[in-house]
Amino acid sequence: MAIVAATVAVIAPLFFVRSLPFTDLPEHVAAMASIAHYGDPAWRIEEHYVIAWTKSQYLLFHLSGAGLTLLLGDAVLAMKVLLAVVAALWVATSRALLRALAIDERVSLLAALLFWNRALVVGFLPYVASIPVLQGTLALFLTTLERPSRRRYALLAVLGVVTFYSHVSALTLLCGIAPLVAYLRLRRIRAAAESLLWLLPAVALAAQWGLSQRFSSGLSTVATADPVGRMAAGRAMRVAGLWVHDIWTSHVDDWIGVAFWCAFAVLLVDGLRVPSSTKTRIGLVPVLVAVALYLLTPFRVGAVVLLNVRLAPVVALFALTGLRSKRVSAVAPPIFALLFVGVLAQSVDNVVQMRRLERDVAGVHELLRALPRGSRLVTLNFDGFDPREAHFAPWIHVGSYARAYGASVTRFSFSDMDHWSLQYRPERAPPKEDGISWGLTPCFFRNSREGDYFDYVLVRGKAKPFASSPPGPVWRVRGTAPEYTLYEKVEGARSPGEVDSDVGPCSDKPSGPPDHTPPK
Repeated sequence: MAIVAATVAVIAPLFFVRSLPFTDLPEHVAAMASIAHYGDPAWRIEEHYVIAWTKSQYLLFHLSGAGLTLLLGDAVLAMKVLLAVVAALWVATSRALLRALAIDERVSLLAALLFWNRALVVGFLPYVASIPVLQGTLALFLTTLERPSRRRYALLAVLGVVTFYSHVSALTLLCGIAPLVAYLRLRRIRAAAESLLWLLPAVALAAQWGLSQRFSSGLSTVATADPVGRMAAGRAMRVAGLWVHDIWTSHVDDWIGVAFWCAFAVLLVDGLRVPSSTKTRIGLVPVLVAVALYLLTPFRVGAVVLLNVRLAPVVALFALTGLRSKRVSAVAPPIFALLFVGVLAQSVDNVVQMRRLERDVAGVHELLRALPRGSRLVTLNFDGFDPREAHFAPWIHVGSYARAYGASVTRFSFSDMDHWSLQYRPERAPPKEDGISWGLTPCFFRNSREGDYFDYVLVRGKAKPFASSPPGPVWRVRGTAPEYTLYEKVEGARSPGEVDSDVGPCSDKPSGPPDHTPPK
């Protein structure tokens, strides 16, 4: 009962705010809404995009969200429901994996504390959703090794494919863990190999996908950098704790992280009295493989970044499989009671911190909802984000919410990237962005060069980018919110001047893209 209550506490904060302050989340919402309305001529989605049926790693997540969008009629609500399902499965599959390893299921209270991590709030949502798929597949494989059946192996083959379409990182972990688990359980190489045949379809799909990827994008400064950026092992170990526990600028999550590892240490020491067995040895495999993959994975490949650090929560999650905790332990009840309190405290802090951050986008949904369907919008963010307010940039993609209400194109967009589920049609694609994106580097926007493509401009901050009447289309204020101004294009009106005379909205700033050196 405590595990069910803890799961509810993990899910609840998702519904206490209108806008979840997760960096990439608006882009995922946009993809879900666009797929749901792909054939609607008023939305003009098919005119601008094609669905990347064979190239995208995120298609399963976005298709699931699109189905919920059609069912609920609201892509923003559909995203919250989808994340609620992921959160529930995060705890449930952890419980199933622990049960398969003969570990006290109440240890899944520790797993409940790990759902809210920095990979979630940065918006790596398909990746976060892939972890329950991975855990459930491993739990079923362990059961199948003990009680083999054709039905279970057929289900494993399906789950292997689903794991790949959930996220390639999850499949990489599965392919590293499953062979070692099979050998430790069966003790014969041939028998272990035969027990892994269900993985072949997923591996074949992954190979085909990997050969087709360019791992680049239209983001000029990223696409021209070194193909692979690595993080030193020492630094990777230092930042691991931040990605597991340090979500908000409050210190509540820090103390919850301390409580997590103290409880883990007590359970670990207490479990040393439990005799070692094949299952306890098997339980060490997931965490060892996760640690190895965390240290070996690059920080960046092409335009795809933060590859290694996003694995840190999985390392902590799989550390639970190395415990030897049984229900008869005398220390277990107070430890699990403490963990339950920790889940409740985390839930309250999540709500408080998200409501604080949500004030920055007050009124934005009303501005975007009023846009005509099929319109095209670019966001210029002149305020950036304050690291004292958040460890990440929660609202740089807020303009993408316009596509939840009927807009066809928003800029910035991940549709430049090969792994995204919606790709631009080349003849209808928006202008390429200089810098990382105009959401982060608005000074590189040129009205004379890019303004003609867009119908609306969403500006964050007090800057007035069109006050000097730059060459190109003329804009007027359509609406305002406390931190934002929405401009609409004046049909047929233009300011004179050549492209070369357009110095941009920040005439005192450099005109070239900034240098972004990958971390050492």
